[in-house]
Amino acid sequence: MSPGELDELRRQLKELVEKGLIRPSVSPYGSPVLFVPKKKEGTLRMCIDYRGLNAITVKNREPLPRIDDLLDRVQGCRYLSKIDLKSGYHQIAIRPEDQHKSAFQTRYGLYEFVVMPFGFCNAPGTFQPAMNRIFHDYLDKFIVVYLDDILIFSRSVEEHVAHLDKVLNLLRQHKYKINGEKCEFGRTRALYLGHEISAEGLKPDDVKVASIRDWPRPQFVIEMRSFLGMTGYYRTFVKNYSIVAAPLTDLTCLDTPWEWTDRTDHQTLRWMRTQPVLSDALKRWIEVIEQYNFDPQYLKGEYNNVADALSHRPDFSGALITKFDLTDNVTQSLVEAYHQDQFMSEIIRRLETKDKKTSAEFELVNGLLFLEKAGNKRLCVPNSESLRSLFLGECHDATDHFGYKKTVVNLLPRFWWPTMMRDAQLYMETCQVCQRDKPRTQAPLGLLKPLPILERSGESMSMDFMDTLITSKSGMRHIFVIVDRFSKYARLIAMPETAKTEYVIRMFKESWVRDFGLPKSIVSDRDVWFTSELWKAAAAEQGTQLQMTSGNHPEANGQAEQLNRVVQHLLRHYIKPNQVD
Repeated sequence: MSPGELDELRRQLKELVEKGLIRPSVSPYGSPVLFVPKKKEGTLRMCIDYRGLNAITVKNREPLPRIDDLLDRVQGCRYLSKIDLKSGYHQIAIRPEDQHKSAFQTRYGLYEFVVMPFGFCNAPGTFQPAMNRIFHDYLDKFIVVYLDDILIFSRSVEEHVAHLDKVLNLLRQHKYKINGEKCEFGRTRALYLGHEISAEGLKPDDVKVASIRDWPRPQFVIEMRSFLGMTGYYRTFVKNYSIVAAPLTDLTCLDTPWEWTDRTDHQTLRWMRTQPVLSDALKRWIEVIEQYNFDPQYLKGEYNNVADALSHRPDFSGALITKFDLTDNVTQSLVEAYHQDQFMSEIIRRLETKDKKTSAEFELVNGLLFLEKAGNKRLCVPNSESLRSLFLGECHDATDHFGYKKTVVNLLPRFWWPTMMRDAQLYMETCQVCQRDKPRTQAPLGLLKPLPILERSGESMSMDFMDTLITSKSGMRHIFVIVDRFSKYARLIAMPETAKTEYVIRMFKESWVRDFGLPKSIVSDRDVWFTSELWKAAAAEQGTQLQMTSGNHPEANGQAEQLNRVVQHLLRHYIKPNQVD
């Protein structure tokens, strides 16, 4: 350590000893100490590297609450208070018999913590349950807790005062200290877990947004994936995030040229600037374009993926030119289909008769039916396979063929029909591209269950038949493999190709049962000999349980299959094309 770090170490050790947080130790443990600069204060923070201790620690699997779930509980509340516990972890004591494990080495001796330090892998899993136990009766009602960050939320001032009183009394009762400098009381707007909370709703912290905005341009695929992973956390705050991020997602694929330029594949721009006569629409475009000083350079779309993808965003293409600016033929098809849809035609009839309940939810504009909820107006799509497939295709085929849930998420802000989720799932299941290109993620049917561990030999056998592919002079071709699953002792019995179940039963009794007795269970595949009624009857008669593997999964009978490999390896040296016997 540098002289400055040694001075800081001496000062912090003295402070921790005076506060009763650490004490001198003679422990056989000893983790190293390092310093990390605090960005805001410009001071040094002492950290202890507990990686060695954490590696041999039995992990506490108590999960931390999901931030999204906590923030969902707060929505709609007007008054907020935020409480920060002072050095939260240090307010939990370590059991005396475990304190020596926290020991750390310094230039000035060995010390150990009396309270829980930062750096223990089980510290979060210990602190969070402690908070949950204290506030158990009020969690999600008017308080949420994430480690040492406590948020109290209420709908009125009177409620908020009562809620604060309960929370502070509980903290006093359990002897927890708060950090007054970081606490905020009676606010209508508060920053909590990287989000700004108010009565209007949630939004990301401006500091977080600024860091994303000022993020350096990714230069490699791994940097792009890292950037997309970071921005993906805030995808709920970005409308049509998957569409906006699609050009950047394309850059993570193979064989995609990385070229950040202002060039465009829109050769029409060059054509527009050279035409003497233009339509009214093109005149408006050229008026805007001429405000900028640039020279369009043509570049094929296949070599300009980013700009090309942006120009083909699904919310700007096909039937969906803008939010609800549909092409004339689609609009006409919608109006006609409403009359064929019994459900929506009834809604239109009620609107025409000025039904108040229906008018509160639905609106008819230029023949198009809209559902309006929470200030969001959505177009109602009638029960027409062609129309619903059109909108599903716009939100599925043009957005990298995501699953049906993400497709519905993209549809919901703009469209509505009663069976949207079911129709989206059916559309995905019949999408040829998805069926062809996507890997199977569904787990195989059936419950995977390991075989029980045996206590002694003779309890359970593994059996199988192996085909040598050569028939001996005496008519033998198959090998009947029997293995004791506990001792691994095996017997190999030569058998003719045409052997029947009666013969197999007799050979098993003569070659195994006579010497070792009846087993409690037999593990085998589903060979015709083992699935025959005669074999099952013989097993039932002698009190043996048959445990057969699932179809097309011979690896489940691994003991016999492994022995088959060994036997094949041994016999391969002796079997020749001109075999006599």
